[in-house]
Amino acid sequence: MAKKPDYTDFLKEDFGKLFASMDLTDLQRHFLRSRWLDQVLWMEKKASRCQSRHYQLRLMAIVLGVIVPILVGLDIQNENANRAKQYLAITLSGLVAISAAVEEFFHYGERWNNYRRTVESLKTQGWKFSQLSPPYDTFASHAEAFPIFADQIEQLIQKDVETYVTEIVKQDSAEKKSIDDLLRRDLENYLAQRSAPVATNPTPNFEAPAVLPPSEDPLPPESKA
Repeated sequence: MAKKPDYTDFLKEDFGKLFASMDLTDLQRHFLRSRWLDQVLWMEKKASRCQSRHYQLRLMAIVLGVIVPILVGLDIQNENANRAKQYLAITLSGLVAISAAVEEFFHYGERWNNYRRTVESLKTQGWKFSQLSPPYDTFASHAEAFPIFADQIEQLIQKDVETYVTEIVKQDSAEKKSIDDLLRRDLENYLAQRSAPVATNPTPNFEAPAVLPPSEDPLPPESKA
């Protein structure tokens, strides 16, 4: 069975033919292959992978999140079937929570958007450079326009790195810090409870009984006779 051609293979072949038609030096062709094309192919794969995982996790959370309340609302008279329904509902609820937590931890949606935005910008610059369209239309050849093209590519790659660090890594650090703060606060409360003084012989809070006044006539009536 023939292997289905990958989109990145098509890009590699297509841009390879395009590079061969340009009047560039060997060093400039090497830059195009190892720096620009390598980044395009790598980000294209990462964008597709992150998109696939983002959709899978989100669809799992949505579909199972709809099924769970339906299961809970079912009125089943059979005891064994009802118990199986409860176990199934608990299992599906756990899968919903896991899929949402995994998506929140890895940020597949944010990474997909970042990779797709950067790779499309890189491809746009590549096509503009190949056609010597603005901002490269003032140069007579590709070799003359190459320094500007290389600078544009480096700026795009640098912007991608900065976006990843500021939007994803710092967000992960903030979430980790909030979890660490919560765990630290719980530990401090636990230690405070352990170190609190405990009274070994507490004095009961009893009230003294009331003392009755002496009777004015303590003798019984018979002794008076």
